[in-house]
Parts: sequence; C-alpha cells; structure tokens
Amino acid sequence: MARGRNRRCKFCGKGASKRGKLYCRGCALKLGGNKTRPAEEWLTTPPKKKRPNYDEYMRSEAWSRKRTQAIEHAKGRCQTCGETQGLEVHHLTYTRLGREKMEDLQVLCGGCHSLEHENKYRARDELSKEFREMFAA
Repeated sequence: MARGRNRRCKFCGKGASKRGKLYCRGCALKLGGNKTRPAEEWLTTPPKKKRPNYDEYMRSEAWSRKRTQAIEHAKGRCQTCGETQGLEVHHLTYTRLGREKMEDLQVLCGGCHSLEHENKYRARDELSKEFREMFAA
C-alpha cells in the first residue's frame, strides 16, 4: 500500500496526483495559476479579462460609439492636418482594446492615417536593420 494519503484537488475534489500539489491540472489551468498557488489567491485576485477579438470589436456597436465619441472629442477634424472629410480613428495602443480611453485614440484623415502606419513600419524596419548591422560583424 502506498505511503501517505491520497491527495485531492482543493477546488473540484479530483485527484491531485503529485505530492505537494493543491489542485488538479485542469483546475490549475482554468484558474489561471499553477498547481501550488493557494486557493485564497485565486479567489481574491480577479481573473484577467480576455481581450476582445480585434476584427469582431471593430465591427461592434461598442466600437461605433467609441469612434463617434473620439471624432466628437477631436471636434470633427484630423488631429494632424485639420481635414474634416474621411476621418478614421487610429489606436495609439491596443493594451486597453475594448475599454479605450480618449488618449488611446487619435482621429486622422485617411491620408494621415496611412502615413502614420507607414512611418511606424519604416521606423521598425530601420531599427531592425540597425540591429542586424550591429550583430553582423
């Protein structure tokens, strides 16, 4: 007969086979931690909210409202050149996608929006080229 007692998951009651483990693998993964993290931490720490899918969010009513708010906040003008036609809303960061603050958004006309993305990619490519040259020696 095996020494010690049969370990059980503190969350679901299934077997937690390895010594010192408090939770079965399934519960540990569902709760977002590892097998030895105390239940009190899981129960008191709110789980991270899943970020919405970008494409679905961009087609949603919530984004439509946020986009309208951003354009109104910018007084209906491109924040770079002042154009009033063909306005688009550019994300400066995606960290709060679905719960953006006004400072996360920039209202741009189509031309300025295209330039914004071109400049971002050009800067990234130039930086990676510099790194490749530094380490090529």
